[in-house]
Amino acid sequence: MLPKGWPMRGKSDPQSALIEAQEEAGIEGEVSRLPIGSYRYTKFFDDGSTTPSQAMIYPVRVTAVNATWDEMNDRERRWVRPRKAARLVFEPDLSRFLIDLADERIALFLNSA
Repeated sequence: MLPKGWPMRGKSDPQSALIEAQEEAGIEGEVSRLPIGSYRYTKFFDDGSTTPSQAMIYPVRVTAVNATWDEMNDRERRWVRPRKAARLVFEPDLSRFLIDLADERIALFLNSA
């Protein structure tokens, strides 16, 4: 799973993505201004409703991994290679993205902020 969320007021999409990575996985780093892809998924809400959604994927150059983070009691952080991640995720679109990443059909880069 990649951290994903909703746009945040006063934050750019890349900034929002980095905040989600901090909250969901305790990751600190430098985020690219440009996405490297996207995937479709179904967003589930606490009330049982759903909505079709699309997540943009922003690469992050990790500079620190925190021992504690906001959602550590709700999520397990595990580092795996893209091909294994593709087998672990539920979203078919995300799985295809991860396979493309593993096969180096997607270039990773970070531009300066």
